[in-house]
Amino acid sequence: AMIKFLEAGGAVAFSWGWAVNGASDSGIWTPTQAGGGKPLPVYYSYKAFKDYFGPGTQIYKTTVSDPESIEALASANHIMLVNKTTRSFNVGIGNTVVVLKPYQVETIAY
Repeated sequence: AMIKFLEAGGAVAFSWGWAVNGASDSGIWTPTQAGGGKPLPVYYSYKAFKDYFGPGTQIYKTTVSDPESIEALASANHIMLVNKTTRSFNVGIGNTVVVLKPYQVETIAY
């Protein structure tokens, strides 16, 4: 969703939610009670999005052979790959093959 948001010209996104029965807020971090507030896996996807594809970053057009399954976002130095399915995929980028697990988001420096 964040890739489509950026491609549509979005610049600032807010993510929030409500925590119930000890659940984390929006799946970004653990409950913020004592000892909590630790990042969960999706936090690192948001962080990579901000760090490598933030405002002012030139975004390059990408092509994937199966756009229903894989999404890609590229800057001059990084590519973000998103597996949108329950299957694993081998994704070729130049001479490199990246194995994406189901629903995995991977950011690669190149």
